[in-house]
Amino acid sequence: MISKESPTTTPVDTPKAEEASGGRCTTRRAAREAREQGIAPPSASLETPIYRPFALVALVVTLGLATPIGAIALYRLFAPAGPVPMIWPRLHAHLQIFGFAGVLIMGVAHHLILRFGHRPIRRPASAPWILALAILGLGARVAATMAGGATASGLWIASGLAETLAFGVFAAWVTARVRATEPRFTSDWLMVTGAWWFAVALAVETMALAAAAAAGADPAAVTPGPGLYAMGLYGGVFGWVLGVAKRAVPMFLSGRKVGRLGGAVLTGLNGGVFLALLAEIWPPASRHAQTLHALGDLAVAIAFVVGAVAVGAWQRQPRRAISLLMDRTETRFFRLAFACAGLAVVGLSVGAALTLAGAPPHGLLADATRHLLSVGFLIGMICAMGFRFVPVIEGVRIAVPRARVVAFWALALAVLLRTAEMGADYLHGGFLRAAALSGFLAWVALLAWGLAVGLTMIRGAALRRR
Repeated sequence: MISKESPTTTPVDTPKAEEASGGRCTTRRAAREAREQGIAPPSASLETPIYRPFALVALVVTLGLATPIGAIALYRLFAPAGPVPMIWPRLHAHLQIFGFAGVLIMGVAHHLILRFGHRPIRRPASAPWILALAILGLGARVAATMAGGATASGLWIASGLAETLAFGVFAAWVTARVRATEPRFTSDWLMVTGAWWFAVALAVETMALAAAAAAGADPAAVTPGPGLYAMGLYGGVFGWVLGVAKRAVPMFLSGRKVGRLGGAVLTGLNGGVFLALLAEIWPPASRHAQTLHALGDLAVAIAFVVGAVAVGAWQRQPRRAISLLMDRTETRFFRLAFACAGLAVVGLSVGAALTLAGAPPHGLLADATRHLLSVGFLIGMICAMGFRFVPVIEGVRIAVPRARVVAFWALALAVLLRTAEMGADYLHGGFLRAAALSGFLAWVALLAWGLAVGLTMIRGAALRRR
């Protein structure tokens, strides 16, 4: 039976009320430091780090390819230094959604889904195959972008097939694990539908690439419609992030009890994706397509509002912010993420209202809103959860703790400058020059996050070898 209320249990053991003074946390901290100093052997309760190879691939993809490509493309467009060919922004979007967020989700899911179901953390037989297929698909995608001719056509299709299989196997595993969990909660189904949206989006793109190749056209010229990114970003990434947030919010905000609103989030988010897909039937500039996109944006905005209200992300936070009495930085990332989501809700609503009134807004409003979600909300949540979950799984302290401060302020400034691009529509074109630097600041934020998380994983691996 599915409960309508998401639980307040977390992926790690939460202190009882009488332990809120920090006694249990002090014990954990002392035990962790004793392990690192070699005073005590590694605990047998440490989890198998299933996520680690997925996280390493995700870091290489975003730090070495996706983020610098996006930063350079944005700088050349807004500086202005001349736009880059559209195939590179397309590669940037694909790598960030499926290669960074998607692969990272597939890695941590093997811990979260099993923990949420109170099951032991064991590496499933499908995990190595999922990772290998994802690497093959992403590698073929990058090679196809740089190659040309008949070879590139084969690489495009091979990339789509490999990634579709990877996410399809992953979605089947998530579905089976959630169905075997008792009790099940509505937020769990956000993660199930999110996994399937990844697979469906890639399958649809692969069919379009194959159709273009069969017709003798260049698959690189196939331009993904808004429906593809709605499936990958809204349905896949945000479905997972909101589903995990509803489960894990007590790790970031103290005294939170998630309300009975999971069904509304599930309906709004998936409804928005369906409306975006339905709009693909008509030409993008047609009134029908614009209306459906506007309604889809409103549905997604409602889902974010309900999700934020459910987790109490916009409530005033007392000084005792962290339920585990750890560093406050993770809470700041969590709140920054939902602050960006709140601004994005305003942008989505204003854009939808103008479109429905017959006066579609300028492109900069849509661009700023999209990046409030894909940079501010998504990277903010990834940083918050990474800084919190990785030390728990590895059983060691976070490495380079000051990197959290660098990541936070770089991300906050990146969001501010990217959002300020709307000033070019109404005030002065110089706002675009400031926005041109936002991609590099987001890169700095991810570099700081990747440095801390990567060194923490190395520290954890060294601990297990003792």
